[in-house]
Amino acid sequence: MLKRIVIIQLIIFFLISLTLSSKGQKTFSIDKVFLDSLNFIKYKTFLVSTDFEINFIGRQISPEKRFKVDLSQISLAENAIKTQYYDANIRQLDSSWQRIKEHKEFYDWDLAVKQNKESRPKLEGIIRKQQQQDLDNYDRYLFGYVNDKGQKIILIRFDPHVIKYFTAGGEGHISTLSPMVYNVQTGLLYLAGWEP
Repeated sequence: MLKRIVIIQLIIFFLISLTLSSKGQKTFSIDKVFLDSLNFIKYKTFLVSTDFEINFIGRQISPEKRFKVDLSQISLAENAIKTQYYDANIRQLDSSWQRIKEHKEFYDWDLAVKQNKESRPKLEGIIRKQQQQDLDNYDRYLFGYVNDKGQKIILIRFDPHVIKYFTAGGEGHISTLSPMVYNVQTGLLYLAGWEP
């Protein structure tokens, strides 16, 4: 029974992170004094000052590891969002499934395979729709920092133009896209926390 609950929780996590449905900051708060912005046709991109505290997946980035994102880096990150969004999410799904396979003794394996087979095409469709149709509905907030390998990373947070809500596990949540990171050196986009 516990194994089944864990599998169901993983599927709910995927659905929450991928089905989460961007004109100005509605889902988190940054004082405008810390922001510069660029207007695109359907959304805005906000550059967050190096003076603003960066909370990256529960840890603070020290001021000496922050950098100001420049125009060429914005262009690269925007292109990556539009062209690599699907691939980045699929890498995360593959990585999650690989972790489950490595620890399959903790799961009802036949049920896990069945649920993965049923849910994977739906998740891939949701991700593809997000890349093709939904990305312009989100403003972007870009934070620059240097990771432990000395690589410049741009943390990308999405903010929906229209807030939508959903319920999961009996709790209300705001629909948004998962934060992503763009590695300036490698040119690759990842879901935040899933980069190598």
